[in-house]
Amino acid sequence: QFLRRQQVLQLYRRILRALRDVPAEADRRYLQEWAREEFRRNKDATEE
Repeated sequence: QFLRRQQVLQLYRRILRALRDVPAEADRRYLQEWAREEFRRNKDATEE
């Protein structure tokens, strides 16, 4: 469980870092907010 949490946090950080390269600021903000909301929405998800 702890390792899974580390992997998810690592993925989240990689996504946010990758979004820094999006040239249009409005698009970048939209995608950052989308990623944040998706991770929040799935924070209690479990492996099935």
